Amino acid sequence: MNRAQSQFQFPKPGNWGKLILTAVFADKNSFIQSQRFTQDDISQEQAETFNEVVTRIAVLSDE
Repeated sequence: MNRAQSQFQFPKPGNWGKLILTAVFADKNSFIQSQRFTQDDISQEQAETFNEVVTRIAVLSDE
């Protein structure tokens, strides 16, 4: 595992405004920790920016 990871999950693909963000990282004692966030846990500005990024990435994978 890398020192830290960000994992993004979308419970309803296509609805990029609903997400689960999991931060996985090693603490100071090298134990693996994880914290989960939803769109309700981040600021409106962060949510809008994240939504724009995901929308652009999703378009790249369209056939």
